[in-house]
Amino acid sequence: MYRNGEAIHRDQARDNIHLFRFALHDVIATMTLSPQFLYRVEVGDENGRLTAYELASRLSYHFWNTMPDVELLDAAEDGSLLTPNGYQAQVERLFNDPKSTRAIDEFWGDFFVISDIPSVAVHRQDGAAGWQVVRYHTGEDMSAELQDLYPIEGQAEGVEYAMRGELLNLGRWFSWMRPGTFEDLFRSNLHFMTCPEDDECDGAGPWSQYSYGIDGSCTDYTDCRVRAWNGTGQGWNGVDDPFMLPEPERAGLITRMSMLAHDTIQARPIRRGLKIRELLLCDPVPPPENCDVVKPPSVTGICESAMGPTGVSCSDDQHCSAGETCVGWDREVNLSVREKVEILTEEPGTSCAGCHSTLINGFGHALGHFSSVGKYWEADHLFSTRKDGNGRFMKDMRPKDQFAPIDTTGSTIMNGQVVEFDGPHEVADILVDSGQMEWCFAREYFRFTMGRAEWDSDTDTIETIAQSMRDGATLADAFKAIAYTPQFKSLYKAPVAAPQGGQP
Repeated sequence: MYRNGEAIHRDQARDNIHLFRFALHDVIATMTLSPQFLYRVEVGDENGRLTAYELASRLSYHFWNTMPDVELLDAAEDGSLLTPNGYQAQVERLFNDPKSTRAIDEFWGDFFVISDIPSVAVHRQDGAAGWQVVRYHTGEDMSAELQDLYPIEGQAEGVEYAMRGELLNLGRWFSWMRPGTFEDLFRSNLHFMTCPEDDECDGAGPWSQYSYGIDGSCTDYTDCRVRAWNGTGQGWNGVDDPFMLPEPERAGLITRMSMLAHDTIQARPIRRGLKIRELLLCDPVPPPENCDVVKPPSVTGICESAMGPTGVSCSDDQHCSAGETCVGWDREVNLSVREKVEILTEEPGTSCAGCHSTLINGFGHALGHFSSVGKYWEADHLFSTRKDGNGRFMKDMRPKDQFAPIDTTGSTIMNGQVVEFDGPHEVADILVDSGQMEWCFAREYFRFTMGRAEWDSDTDTIETIAQSMRDGATLADAFKAIAYTPQFKSLYKAPVAAPQGGQP
């Protein structure tokens, strides 16, 4: 039992605590629902120009992805940020600070769409079995031909992380660590799969060895694996100058593993052509309204009766009706990748041929010497014609002397003109000479900075940045140049409507 006064005091204290909790709840709710808490609210002056503090905030979040530091706030307070020299000093300071690599990595991740890099740990194999997982073996029970196609055990580990890192490191190197032009980045054959000296190399070491042909200091595969590819010289440590990829067939960005990889065993020229067209040239190819590829031509055998072909696809007689025979049952496995693509998408007179033969496929055909994991090979690997008990083709390989030759010639439309090429090096020259990649970069960086698509009034700004890059400006220059544009330093304010009815 409490004395009466003590009980009243405790009851009052408990009521006060409840009141405090409710009051704190309301304050927090009001704060977190406020636009000023959820967003960076910019009001600007009467002409739409950002105030000094608004400009400081925009600069900091643009370059650092965080709030302004004391020095930047001091520059806003004393007014020096609104002077040309003071503003330039802050732009240079913010960009040169290592914290700017956060935004640089974010941009290149968006530009290269690294989230869409396909997994090569599983390959899609079409057929009645649907999706099959290609398990990685030691190679001891596999033919030499199969070993050339399938990665050996352990090489799938960390590969997606390694491929994403390859592109981010490439962008960071030429934007911030060793600033260069967009052409420098595009043509570079420096090896950027990361192998930190004090950590396991994950996918970078194994795939550097398998896809890029980098032997390093390992005596053999077992030696590499026991050492976890650590300190074997097969990757970049993230600090020192990276070494060059050893194969002369590499033609820079378009022949990097991260640009060539597919989730299928066979390479995909169409996907590669679209990637170059859409990612590097910002020239998307919309699907036609009535595309014949909805019911594509057959690349398999055709059931045939005494009256002639029935039009039914087959790979075995059991797929045909009684009295019919599967003619050309081994056609699919005898076709090269290019031949299949041409049959499916480049047949003259079809609606698909209009875009595939003029805009898409040529780029992909030029990269035909690279496998779906970016490994260079001289000939197109062909599957054998052996079948399982269900009539499905076995996933086996022909002897090397039966592989198909690879045709890397192609053509495409660039800037309204048909251009012809043979192989990735000639494609790289055409892309560089077009000047369109710089414009694509400038447009994408403008959108990244402003958080919106460009308006008609923005086209001159984008072209100005692009032209400066064609004239030799570095990527570092371009990253900073956007901060000097009127769009960056001001707000769009809709014009005030004129008074109605002649009112003043």
